[in-house]
Amino acid sequence: MAALEPDPPLEGGTMAYNQPYGGYRTSNLAHNASLPVHSLPTELLLYIFDLYMQYNRKGKARGYYRKLAELSTVCTRWYKVVRTSPTLWTVITSAVPKNIIALALERSSNLPLDIVYRDEQIITHWDDLSSFAAYLQPPLGRSKTLNILSFDIAETIIEILRLPMPVLEEAKLIKPFLERDTPVHLFQDKAPRLTDITLEGFVCDWDGDSFHRLNTLSISWVPFPSAATVLNLISNSP
Repeated sequence: MAALEPDPPLEGGTMAYNQPYGGYRTSNLAHNASLPVHSLPTELLLYIFDLYMQYNRKGKARGYYRKLAELSTVCTRWYKVVRTSPTLWTVITSAVPKNIIALALERSSNLPLDIVYRDEQIITHWDDLSSFAAYLQPPLGRSKTLNILSFDIAETIIEILRLPMPVLEEAKLIKPFLERDTPVHLFQDKAPRLTDITLEGFVCDWDGDSFHRLNTLSISWVPFPSAATVLNLISNSP
């Protein structure tokens, strides 16, 4: 008997499986329907999916949509849950091509986004940060987390840092070998939810509002005008 071939959710199928109807399929459906997992409410099943996918949201997020596709091929019900749940489509990463990002933006229903850009040839589908950022205008303003490692020209990433980020909670911004003396005013002081910042290679306006509610601050290759500036950063944190 030929193996059953699943239609991955990234290609927009309407059924979980693409094979002829028959007794074998009917038997499988009846067996699947009898399993305890299928008695779970959809909300609880989605919560479990979200927990399972959390690990793949971190770091480079390289395998996120591969794992999501694997979930969707288990059965028809899981396919439908994956296909129609915006919270599962909020990861935007340079590790996938433009058509997958377009699909994710469509299915995420304007929810806050986890955005990852890694300027590394073996995992990126984009020429540079400039093209990635240009494609994401205006969705960049929906960033909940922002994780950028870039070897692109300095001005590209500086432009991103100047954007208002009203729902941003965590920012990890690494620009090796950045040569710039003018301080960057992060996010126009319009990142009221920001609590976690990792910076490498940036000269910032340390008195800006973006540094006033931090729980975590990690910095390297960053000059400070004085020790008093560092103490002021600490005193402004909860």
